Amino acid sequence: MASLIPVLCYLALYCVGLIYIYPRVTRYFFKHYSDGIAQFIYVMVMVFGAAALASFIGLEGVFGAFFAGLVLNRFIPARSPLMGRLEFVGNAIFIPYFLIGVGMLIDLHVVMDGWTTLYTAAVMSAVAMLSKWIAAWVTQKVYRLTPVDRSIMYQLSNAHTAVALAVVMIGYEMHLFDVTVLNGTVVMILVTCTVSSFGTERAASRLKVQLLEQADEDSVKDDATTHPRTLVAISNPLTAPRLSTSRFRCVSPTRRWPETSTPFMCATTIPPRRRPSDAIRSTWPNVLHRQSRRTSLQSSVSTSTSSPVCSTQWRNATSPNLCWEYTAGPV
Repeated sequence: MASLIPVLCYLALYCVGLIYIYPRVTRYFFKHYSDGIAQFIYVMVMVFGAAALASFIGLEGVFGAFFAGLVLNRFIPARSPLMGRLEFVGNAIFIPYFLIGVGMLIDLHVVMDGWTTLYTAAVMSAVAMLSKWIAAWVTQKVYRLTPVDRSIMYQLSNAHTAVALAVVMIGYEMHLFDVTVLNGTVVMILVTCTVSSFGTERAASRLKVQLLEQADEDSVKDDATTHPRTLVAISNPLTAPRLSTSRFRCVSPTRRWPETSTPFMCATTIPPRRRPSDAIRSTWPNVLHRQSRRTSLQSSVSTSTSSPVCSTQWRNATSPNLCWEYTAGPV
């Protein structure tokens, strides 16, 4: 107990020091040095330094590296080139070396000597995976998530890696565990990492299908409930009838909400003796009435004598869900 108190004090000072110093130094470095290689070297030095300092005060180096990653994580964007370099180095160098080191810890003579090691590994693997599944199931029920979300959480948290090995190694060095537990832990790490990798890939494919189906349902729902507005150009009298006819043919008879079309015409000059409302009455109704014999239109024009801007709405009598709104004014 007496030897545990200094370790706890060192641990508290270590965590406080990293939380206080690392963010300030990182913020200063990233602000004054924008070179990608320099930033990558800086991150690696900080991680290795934290691991070495943790080993110096009596902790496992993996704890220091893990804690440094937590502190530096918010300074590195997820889609930045620096994050890409770190992920590449981790996946191509550190993870293979970790697996090689774990494999070299297994004593094959002890494993093949009897069923004790295999039984211990099977029990440890089953308990580890079952406990993670129960945690994911409880989280699903509390937050009302889907089974696919539960699978993603379970598979991502199922793998047991360096932390579990570090705990068992400390117990083995303190003679709390024997070589059977150590070998069982190594086998458990290999089993959980394998199951987690394949399970995550399968759950991710299911999640992708679910997101695509949900996106299709949302698009259909939005298409059925939104109030679309369409802009139709009528400046050219040769193309205006065909454009208006095409717009009327695009009206959906099953839509619950009205569709609004806005004719657009840019006029740079307006005759002084002719009001905008007169121009609309003489040009725009003729364009619409010529587009179809089966289409009858009702117009309501509101003008203001003090403003040269007038607003016109045209409603299709045969298609009540289609409304034309027109606003004209000097440019």
